[in-house]
Amino acid sequence: MKGLVMYPQQMPVSSQLPPSRVGAIVTLVMGLIVMLVITPIVLTVSTGLSVFTNIYNPPSADNPNPIVSAPVEVGEPLTVQHRETVLIVSTPNAKVVPTECQLDASEKTITLEYQKTNGSATEAFVGNNVPAGEYTLRCNPAESAADFELRYVSTSELIGGAVKGLLVGFGISTIFGIAGLILTIVGIVWLVKINKRRKAFFNQFR
Repeated sequence: MKGLVMYPQQMPVSSQLPPSRVGAIVTLVMGLIVMLVITPIVLTVSTGLSVFTNIYNPPSADNPNPIVSAPVEVGEPLTVQHRETVLIVSTPNAKVVPTECQLDASEKTITLEYQKTNGSATEAFVGNNVPAGEYTLRCNPAESAADFELRYVSTSELIGGAVKGLLVGFGISTIFGIAGLILTIVGIVWLVKINKRRKAFFNQFR
């Protein structure tokens, strides 16, 4: 009598596939990329562009100096809104550059210090810590006043424009950061749920 051949019992084969983790992993990775990579780039670019557009104007025939400024004439009133550093800039197109400038007020006269940046054609007269008030701009030689091309630069406006640019850039990047954080959280929660379903799926064959 021949011996009996025993065959191992086979597990039932299911036609179903385990739940996929691809969607959850992609969402999680996208969230991390947006939050850790894209957000810093957006912060840098948006802040830079915003500060640039708030501080600089496109140079033109009337305004060859790109820094935000306003034309000012010798002998005309000049209003300083806040105690600040005042710059009277002589544009590169000026036929004559003043030898000295000062701000006259009813109570005192403020002499502006001549400055020229190395490598720059722009010359300026600077007054530090000028009190707010109404002034009259005086420059010498007075007989050449018609040939001056002067612009008044307010440092408080420059600082205000820079701060505004920083706030705009921070606001835009915050939106991207929050979006990346939401995607990351959704991806983690989704992945946890998928793992539980996968565990339940494989447990049915044990």
